[in-house]
Amino acid sequence: MSPARPGVVAVLLAAVMIGGCGQGGGAPTAPSDTTSPGPQGLVPTSGVSAGATGPDAAIPMAELPDVGLPVDVNPDERFAYVVQCLEDQGFGATAEYYGMVPDSVPVEQAPVLNAAAEACQAKYPFPPEMYEPPSRGQLNLLYDYLSDRATPCLEAQGVAVPPAPSRDVFVDAGDDYIFVWDIYSLAGTTPDQYYEECPPRPPWDQWIAAK
Repeated sequence: MSPARPGVVAVLLAAVMIGGCGQGGGAPTAPSDTTSPGPQGLVPTSGVSAGATGPDAAIPMAELPDVGLPVDVNPDERFAYVVQCLEDQGFGATAEYYGMVPDSVPVEQAPVLNAAAEACQAKYPFPPEMYEPPSRGQLNLLYDYLSDRATPCLEAQGVAVPPAPSRDVFVDAGDDYIFVWDIYSLAGTTPDQYYEECPPRPPWDQWIAAK
């Protein structure tokens, strides 16, 4: 089961954006593995390769700060909490639907930011329900949501949404529903730009209620 599906939110780890020392700030490199919704360790950025040495070495990790015990939060609000935790550690960041993007920092601060990002994400874990396959009730809810809310939202932004399958086909697909109807498949190479305006799943409280 892939957490990059509605009801199972994937993590965009806080990729360190380095400024100064000849490495200009830029878009962080996406993690190569987003199948685990917990902290995944180092995320190479700005051409930095994991396991390399010298000028291309991976960003080291400082000692993890003490940010307190894990706290259960609504997954829809998780990254806002993670960003606040980072700010408490002295780093700026921006929350996004599927993750967060930290502000650029001088290269010498990268190990500390990397550690703070991992500690803050560990403080606000995803609930165990995120790992469970969707029930038929949830798939019916999702079908209605994609049909009545997400599709019109995407079409209003000029996205040509693929035709909907029948409800029975969608629901019977179970955890493979994404292969039956993926309304974000034509949303461009970076569909996450639509997630804030057109979220890919219903609010978490509705999702859990439909279990």
